[in-house]
Amino acid sequence: SGKAARDMFHATIHKEQEHAKRLTTLNYAPGPLDTEMQAELRTSETIDRSTREYFIESKNNGSLVKTEDSARVCVALVLSDGVFESGAHVDFFDVKEGNGEGGTLTIEPGA
Repeated sequence: SGKAARDMFHATIHKEQEHAKRLTTLNYAPGPLDTEMQAELRTSETIDRSTREYFIESKNNGSLVKTEDSARVCVALVLSDGVFESGAHVDFFDVKEGNGEGGTLTIEPGA
């Protein structure tokens, strides 16, 4: 699967470059993004009904992530120091943003 290949790719880069302390890899999953493509799928008559209903329900129940929210978390992770292990898979929903000064991040897998 694509996800497994991406996980292995990032883990391999990390392993091959362990000696280069300045290189860090992040395998970031942005979450289900609320994009124009999502909007198109919700109104499409060319996809099957159950798929279209899935996208409509995702929008209606608020499970889609705003692109700017996911981008903010990704940038914060990239600029953080030691919040994630190089080569690790980090999902948008696993990242908790602190309210304190400095924008502290923590990762809670499966949160």
